[in-house]
Amino acid sequence: MTVSSSKSNFSRRKVLKTGAASVALTSALGIGPKFLNTSARASDYAPGMTGGPTGFPGAERYQYNESMAAGRAIAAMKKLKAEGKAPEKLVCAMADGAVGHFTKAHPAGAPTSLSVWEKETGVPIELVGIPLDDLYAKTLQDVTTKAGAYDIYCCLVNHFGDLADAGGLVNLDEYVAKHKPDWNDPENGVADNVYSLLYKYNGSVVGMSFDGDFWTTYYRKDLFGDPTHQAAYSDKYGKALAAPVTWDDCDNIAEYFHGTGIDGHTNYMGKVWGLGTWANRYVSRGNPNMYFFDLEGNPTIDSDAGIENTEKHIKYGSYSGNGACYTWSWFEAYGSMAAGTSAYANANTNLAKFLDRPEAKSEEWLTTTIGGKLDAAMPPGYQHGDDLVRRTVFYGNVSTGISSQSEHPEAAFLFNMWASSTTIYPWLSANPAGYMDPFQLSNFRDPMIIEAYHAYAMEIIQKTVNYAAPMLSLPGTQAMHQALDENIQACFAGTMDAKTAMQRTAKKWRKIVRKKGEDRMIEAIIADRKAWPTTVDKMPS
Repeated sequence: MTVSSSKSNFSRRKVLKTGAASVALTSALGIGPKFLNTSARASDYAPGMTGGPTGFPGAERYQYNESMAAGRAIAAMKKLKAEGKAPEKLVCAMADGAVGHFTKAHPAGAPTSLSVWEKETGVPIELVGIPLDDLYAKTLQDVTTKAGAYDIYCCLVNHFGDLADAGGLVNLDEYVAKHKPDWNDPENGVADNVYSLLYKYNGSVVGMSFDGDFWTTYYRKDLFGDPTHQAAYSDKYGKALAAPVTWDDCDNIAEYFHGTGIDGHTNYMGKVWGLGTWANRYVSRGNPNMYFFDLEGNPTIDSDAGIENTEKHIKYGSYSGNGACYTWSWFEAYGSMAAGTSAYANANTNLAKFLDRPEAKSEEWLTTTIGGKLDAAMPPGYQHGDDLVRRTVFYGNVSTGISSQSEHPEAAFLFNMWASSTTIYPWLSANPAGYMDPFQLSNFRDPMIIEAYHAYAMEIIQKTVNYAAPMLSLPGTQAMHQALDENIQACFAGTMDAKTAMQRTAKKWRKIVRKKGEDRMIEAIIADRKAWPTTVDKMPS
């Protein structure tokens, strides 16, 4: 196993901006202890198991045999090696803040996950750490220049469309049919719409998920339960102070707490990060969804709903960071919550993982003061008659794809199939050495994950997955997101009104659709609908 980086030096600020939480400062370059367990014997495995980690209590949960997806991947790789078809090594790009999941041993006594793979297959993995902000540019550069630097790309799920459109990703349908990964296993994997969301573009599997960026609602139960706040809020808004059910509640709660002298919320509002918050509010404006495009390829964001959504988004920003939260990344948002100066947030799943802990156990990158003060709630939405359309956004997400330039695409697929299986991935996700969050059904039953992410959040996180609407994942997505982002930021800066911003964005999106080909884009838009949730609740009485 070797670990390298596309950059030799990182500033503290740059590393933190990658989103690498607790160990970004050390694991971004793969720095950390390496544990190679070479003494494992068959007797170390649970009865009937033939592979997986050993050496720590509970290791049997992550073990497997050839009837299981992880075991099938190992067996298939061994077969390739016996036939002389295996590579000498596989080169895998990885978001630098996620490298530690593979290179740092967890828990005590465990091997590293890469050492298990290499011991069982004899095929080394070279991990190349890349800052999250650089993933798209570096991957697209490798595709367009035919450099062939990687067998496995690391990308965000939103980039599937662009990279597939550029011919950079291998269509994995053949390998899925042949080796049968367990990603959509009904007992341990994900539901069909989530499978489309996480793994597919235009109806075919092109990527593999290594994260669960389903934004989750966390709130300060000590503040919400305070009798003084309860009485004042009820007097002002005519209803009880509770976790927000609708976006109107979000606005009221944020306004109220901001009036008490703290940040009313720490939802992401800054450049790039704020796109998810804008979309989170927007997609629940329709029943069952407000889509970004209609089925004829026309953008919907310049509609009355899109314009009003932007106006409310800008107003919402005034309740946090003294109105300057539009300059914030996730780091400032987490910092406000950690310091005890925020009421609630719709944020990445791992907010509680890193902030709900005793102050003495704070991470090096951020001191938390809110241990024991958080609770989780279902995502907010909009009322449609008697219906409540709750939605969370799915934006970002560490994913992988197989480079079309790889000389060993099947071997690369097998490594990903093994590492992202419902047996091995819970072990990876529970590792505190990075920010890959749980999303598979098997994850929510795992004791180490429950301990790390807290029992009070488990049911909420699991349910939230099924309410997650995608951001764009089409050809031209990067340019579409950039146009939307720039125009929203212009609104925050006061140089553009919401109507002009949405009209200009929609005009740019229409040009991209025409450039990419209307028929092909409409086909992709129709296929994308399969990834959207249809769950609708009834408004609580």
